[in-house]
Amino acid sequence: MLTIKTHLLRTTEELLKKFPNMHLHKIIAAYPNDCYIDMEDESGMTDFQRNIKEDYNEYCITIHYHRSTIVSSEFRGIELWYSYIHLLNKYIREGTAVEDYGIDPIEFVLETPDIHVVRFSIRNSTDKQEMVVADLPKKEFLSKMIEAATRYYETMIRYQPKYAHQYNRVAKHITYIAESINNVHGEGFY
Repeated sequence: MLTIKTHLLRTTEELLKKFPNMHLHKIIAAYPNDCYIDMEDESGMTDFQRNIKEDYNEYCITIHYHRSTIVSSEFRGIELWYSYIHLLNKYIREGTAVEDYGIDPIEFVLETPDIHVVRFSIRNSTDKQEMVVADLPKKEFLSKMIEAATRYYETMIRYQPKYAHQYNRVAKHITYIAESINNVHGEGFY
């Protein structure tokens, strides 16, 4: 079973108040469970709504397949769903795709080693050394990614209405990807 979740990073002020005398990056490394809000947690999102000041929020997207963690909270950034949507869009069109992972020298990659499998990897964009590699069921992965992205944007708009601007930048891509996945009958796209 594939599980994909989005976790928002709590505000810097909130984290420094809870962990005084520590640098933010050390807090996040040492206490990741205290640093993130699961977007499905209503009380956490209400706190987020009261404390947020920015239009762009730092977050991570975790991916678990069966009992394995594919992507953990160590990979975080701003507007990652925007990058993932562009990655998925290119993959649907071309059968392979590479996209920068936030502002770090990291990129994520989708390839097709088999008609029913997508190879998802995260690698260093300079030396191409892979940090994450997973072969996943293609249709399930693509479907779950679009479902999670849609949930993310719907939730953000509910708690931060001006976030509709960010959603509008990718809405047509989300629709295209969802339609492409649903129109495939076993074989079809890459």
